[in-house]
Amino acid sequence: RIVGMPGDTIEVTGRVVKVNGAPLLRHELNETHADAMGEILRSALEVLDGRPHAVLEDPATSLRDYAPFRVEPGRYFMMGDNRDHSNDSRSWGTVRLEEFKGPAFILYWSWDWNGSWFSLLNPMTWWVNLTGKTRWERMGRFHECL
Repeated sequence: RIVGMPGDTIEVTGRVVKVNGAPLLRHELNETHADAMGEILRSALEVLDGRPHAVLEDPATSLRDYAPFRVEPGRYFMMGDNRDHSNDSRSWGTVRLEEFKGPAFILYWSWDWNGSWFSLLNPMTWWVNLTGKTRWERMGRFHECL
């Protein structure tokens, strides 16, 4: 997810992400999910540029603070949605526009999966929704590109 545009200042304190000094609005969802290793993650909504985005957080860790950083011209600051377990611009730096691969233009499969990645090796889970929900209403939809 793009969090910072060229010229923006990004800062993280605790679980609060600030863009140009303004904290992003957060709404706790009081939902949990188990990841592939069985760790329990919490869901929250973060509002960026007027749009809500789901983020996952590991309550057993704390999001490491990130000192105020000004995004260089022609570069973008990215943050993964799995905040505590994402390698993103906090780890490997900002991204040039030329390095973008582009947005998805069509959703060919959409699944609200809450099982382990290991269980996906069983073909029964591909067709029989034992631990997830197929989101038929999203599949095949075209999305506007940038």
